Amino acid sequence: MKVVILPTAHKTIQQIVAYIEDINTEGSGIKWSERFYKEISKYAQPIKYALCRHKFWANKKFHCVAVKNWIIFFKIENDIFYVYRIIHAANIR
Repeated sequence: MKVVILPTAHKTIQQIVAYIEDINTEGSGIKWSERFYKEISKYAQPIKYALCRHKFWANKKFHCVAVKNWIIFFKIENDIFYVYRIIHAANIR
């Protein structure tokens, strides 16, 4: 299944990579993003996911999965796995 990272989620990943690059050795942010994309790709399967437990996202018909400390908000439409948002788990209320 094809994975499409939409602009808001892509921007979040870029910000995380920049932060990791600032506090670690050069290239560590890129390595992190490669592993993160692989983890997201594992969920891009043609199965039925439950809606998010968080009411705001569930009302908008989003599904969500946890990858490391991040919550991935996505929809599957026409066999395409769309990643809409990526939010740190500590920021979900």
